[in-house]
Amino acid sequence: MDTHVPQFQTKSLQPAADRAAYKLYRAALEWDLVDPILIEDRKDLKSEYKWRDHVEPYHHQVKNLIAFCRRLPVTLLADDVGLGKTISAGLIASELMSRGRISQILVVCPKLLMPQWKEELESKFDIPCVIAIGKDLLSAKSPKEGGAVVTTYHSARLYLDAIGHAGYDMLVLDEAHKRWVKNFDGTFHASLIHEVQRCFTGAALVRVRATVAHDSYERLVEVSFSPNSHWSNTGLTEIGPISEPLQDPSSVGVDSAQLTEKATLDEGIAEFCRFYIDRRTQEVEAAGTDPRKKKKIEDDFTPRVEALLVGLEGSIHRQLKIRVSYDLGSGPEYRTAIVIIPFANKIVAAPELRQCAQTGKIAPSDCLGRCEISGVEVLRHLLVKSEVSGRMALPEHTVACASSGRRALRDEVEQSSVTGQLVIGSILKASALSGKRAEPQYFVKCEFTGADVLENEVAISDISGRKYRVDEQLRSAVSGKSGHRREFAFCAETNRPLLPHEAETCEVTGKIVMPGSLERCDVTGKAVLHSELEKSAATGKKALKKFFVSSSISGARLLEEEATRSATGKYCVPQEAKSCIWSGRRCHPDDLRTCQLTGVTAHFEYMTTNGGTRLELLFNLLNGIRRTANRSELWATIIASSSDILSGRSKVEAAESSPSGDHLAVCVETKNWLGLKTRQAGLLYSVRDNAVVGRIVSGRREEQGWTLEKTL
Repeated sequence: MDTHVPQFQTKSLQPAADRAAYKLYRAALEWDLVDPILIEDRKDLKSEYKWRDHVEPYHHQVKNLIAFCRRLPVTLLADDVGLGKTISAGLIASELMSRGRISQILVVCPKLLMPQWKEELESKFDIPCVIAIGKDLLSAKSPKEGGAVVTTYHSARLYLDAIGHAGYDMLVLDEAHKRWVKNFDGTFHASLIHEVQRCFTGAALVRVRATVAHDSYERLVEVSFSPNSHWSNTGLTEIGPISEPLQDPSSVGVDSAQLTEKATLDEGIAEFCRFYIDRRTQEVEAAGTDPRKKKKIEDDFTPRVEALLVGLEGSIHRQLKIRVSYDLGSGPEYRTAIVIIPFANKIVAAPELRQCAQTGKIAPSDCLGRCEISGVEVLRHLLVKSEVSGRMALPEHTVACASSGRRALRDEVEQSSVTGQLVIGSILKASALSGKRAEPQYFVKCEFTGADVLENEVAISDISGRKYRVDEQLRSAVSGKSGHRREFAFCAETNRPLLPHEAETCEVTGKIVMPGSLERCDVTGKAVLHSELEKSAATGKKALKKFFVSSSISGARLLEEEATRSATGKYCVPQEAKSCIWSGRRCHPDDLRTCQLTGVTAHFEYMTTNGGTRLELLFNLLNGIRRTANRSELWATIIASSSDILSGRSKVEAAESSPSGDHLAVCVETKNWLGLKTRQAGLLYSVRDNAVVGRIVSGRREEQGWTLEKTL
């Protein structure tokens, strides 16, 4: 840090009686001798005898008088709107004339106020007045002993240069805001001050002192402030005279921060600070590494700067933000905020003037509003406010809501689909069926869906008597009754609607169908959907699909109870089954085997499983394992039937009937004519046909068993 932050202070300042007094005060400051003299009290006024019998001023008006008299020369007056400025101006003018400071006064005001100024100054303060406008202003003269000329702003602007050389000692500017109202032919009503700002123009005298631990340097520095360089918000409390003594420089438009910054830039102060900053750098480097010593050196050699405001020479101007009330010849009162600088007789901020598209009148832009429908700008009082949205429009673009009576813009209303009247859009409801919009009273609620629909969009259910939306109407294909779709069921076969109590229910799936649509299962007797049934290829019976099997031969479908089942679980149609010659049963072809001895087919359960496929019973007879003698009465017949095949002498050794009794397995012993060769022949004999079935085989029985020798 090069220097400490400068400290700024201000003395209590009093106005100097004149410029010479200020110069004397400045010289005294340079030699540090004296402070300015304080202002006198009211008892020192010299003009009171002139007006005390005609007017009793308020306290603030007397305060204005004292303050302005202590601040000569007077260049600004009557900028205090609403505080009795005419009386204040008269008091000040009278006092200054009594002291011989002024003699010629120029009052500039609106034309309507000219008689008022003349009457007030003459009757209350005995100041002669002359009213002069136009070219008369050039030749107008007040009495030599002193008086006032009263003119208008228009005349003053026309002859501004001549006024500057006319020898006037005092200028009074009255109601600049009223003049602004006249620019657009408005009629002034009243005004109210909302904000006050002050600006100081001139020079500020500052005593600047720079110090280090063992040295100091002091200078009187003059800091210049250019016009309008800084405006300070002083509040409404500062509308009157400047407080005395002056404690806060910002109250007169002086920027303390700017003032301090400029004052410390003085060449002498800057050089003092630079010298000790350089010296500090050298001393710190020489201090080595001791931090405490370095810190002390920095404190001792860091310059501290103090700035004390000791004088102000210049002028102070105010800027007023005023809310002006006026009318435009007809209609309501308007209020507009403008900003004026009375000293410069200047309006620095005011709304732009624009033309009303309806009346053609010129008015401030804040008096105009835009029609939300047509888009044109018109005077605000010509617009009508929507009671729905607060939007504004010309009356011809508004309508009264037929339902609520409220005024609304045309784009905020709709035509009711029921009444045809214009109604505020937010009031209307939309039908869930057609989308049509109408007043709420024309709607009913569907008792099934809760949807809001128009009265002509509902019907009464023939089933429940409840109201329902017509677009969801259904009619029973059985009874013809109509109602809401939620009251209906649908046929699983045809998808046609019907009432639940009119339907038949499938006992398997639970689905409902039209009456007469169900069929009976020939197995269970249940009434079921046609789609749940199959027809047997064997018998034509209809039954549930779960009772059906497929033929492994043809693929035909038939009831399991009708099918012929194989040992491995395969099925076939009865017509596809084959007869087992031994048992007489109809068997699945997969279960039949051909006997290698006789060539006949029989169920595999009757066949041997080792050493070939042979009818087991016949093979056992040939092996001598079995000696059954069934149907012996047929034996002779059997020998006779086979004698032409068998050679030698033959006799039945054993015979056994089949399970059905239709066939005999026969073992025949044969010997040649010499009786030396014995063989066993095997055959199947059909009892019903009295004939041998299949082949006859012959072989020899040995210890190991019967062995085939030949087939006969």
